[in-house]
Amino acid sequence: MLPKNCYIAGTGNLALALGEHIQSNKDYVFKGWISRNPSAAGINPVCAYDVEFEQDDWVFLCVPDRFIADAAKTLSSRGAKLIHCSGATAMQAGIDAVWWPMQTFSKEIQSVWQQVPVFIESPDEKLRKGLIHLAETTGGVPIIANSETRNAAHVAAVVANNFSNAMYVFAGNILEEHGLSPSLLKPIIKQTAEKVQAFSPTEVQTGPAIRNDQAVIEGHLELLKKQPVLQQLYKQISAAIQFLFK
Repeated sequence: MLPKNCYIAGTGNLALALGEHIQSNKDYVFKGWISRNPSAAGINPVCAYDVEFEQDDWVFLCVPDRFIADAAKTLSSRGAKLIHCSGATAMQAGIDAVWWPMQTFSKEIQSVWQQVPVFIESPDEKLRKGLIHLAETTGGVPIIANSETRNAAHVAAVVANNFSNAMYVFAGNILEEHGLSPSLLKPIIKQTAEKVQAFSPTEVQTGPAIRNDQAVIEGHLELLKKQPVLQQLYKQISAAIQFLFK
């Protein structure tokens, strides 16, 4: 079931990336982003929350998880199909489907959809097929999954993406603490990312923890003694690596 029109509630990174994709797709008519403050949204076309829908329009809820229930309550009585785009939020009252791309988006960088897993959930078979079509037109890989499976994928994505990015921040702080530029990390970050495209992360793990080089580990912990939070993090991750590869 393809919609007559598509709307997107929200104006964040995913909302903008999805809107741009739908606008470029001849199978869909993009009617605009829905914002509680249209005059301040800075995008076009933009609608207020009191917009009137036609029967079976699609409305993607690209809002923070804590606002999904409120957005659904506000919009659910108007005949549109409501589709939330969260990895961590289960199906709930007022929601017709879930369409969650396992990807990170940014306003500053061109969106990448090719080969991206897109998790889809809906009790409505026609709507489910329509959302599979949307995933395929992005170049993504549709995956039919329930809320528990999708949440597990979201946890994995957080660890792989958000946690690793935080590690780059920690690593940069260590360099700055010793008069060096965080940009020195860019080649090794790039090399690691390229390795795991060709090999399993298990195959390419290196470092003192996997070698059980306790002398090096203790030396690193001594260097980090003025940063107890980071020192504890280093200790715990080293222990986890040793357990994982024992």
